[in-house]
Amino acid sequence: VEDRLAHQDVVERGWLLDGFPRTGPQALALKKNKIEPDHLILLDVPDEVLVERCVGRRSDPVTGKIYHLTFNPPPPEVVDRLVQRSDDTAEAMGKRIVMYHNNVSAILGYYEACARKINGMRGKQEIFDEIKAFLNNNIPCSLSGLPPRRRLPTPEEAQVYVQENLQPYLVKALTALAKAKPEQPLRFLATWLLDNNPNRPAVQGQPEGKAAMGKDGTLLERPDDKPVMN
Repeated sequence: VEDRLAHQDVVERGWLLDGFPRTGPQALALKKNKIEPDHLILLDVPDEVLVERCVGRRSDPVTGKIYHLTFNPPPPEVVDRLVQRSDDTAEAMGKRIVMYHNNVSAILGYYEACARKINGMRGKQEIFDEIKAFLNNNIPCSLSGLPPRRRLPTPEEAQVYVQENLQPYLVKALTALAKAKPEQPLRFLATWLLDNNPNRPAVQGQPEGKAAMGKDGTLLERPDDKPVMN
């Protein structure tokens, strides 16, 4: 590995190691030789699913394509010539999984600062998008396995959102205030904003989007405003 990573094409273009290092000593050896990744991707998949994915895998010796009998079925005309790797069996995969669990903690000890655990039980495009975002440094390192949070909008995007969504909403609220001329304008305005919020769930017994207030701007008690005692 050390020799190959010293080649000029790797120096110029970078490198990717698939399934390596597999043990703590291998990770230590890489570190001693100053071979350290910018990112480490840990695809998280349940053991039983890994076995299922493994035992159904077949390859076409003519085209080199890889199929899966369940998840990516081959066309009928190539089925008879497909071959299975000798280690693509439940027994062999079980041994590899045991080895993985025995060593993964030691490996992550060297790479926790640059690692991200990614849920491998989603669609291919969703997994690809998260990996791409991680490699582009758009989402942080994390071993929680949780999906990435939505990124914060840029100032330009935030300004567009305010202009298209918030400003019309506030204009309607002020118009309602001007028409009602309530005795308690601030309470009227606050209640109107709450009751006309399109994201607010309807209150039982009250039509959605209707303000729960009197003509004078007095806030009326809603059924869900009463305290709940356990």
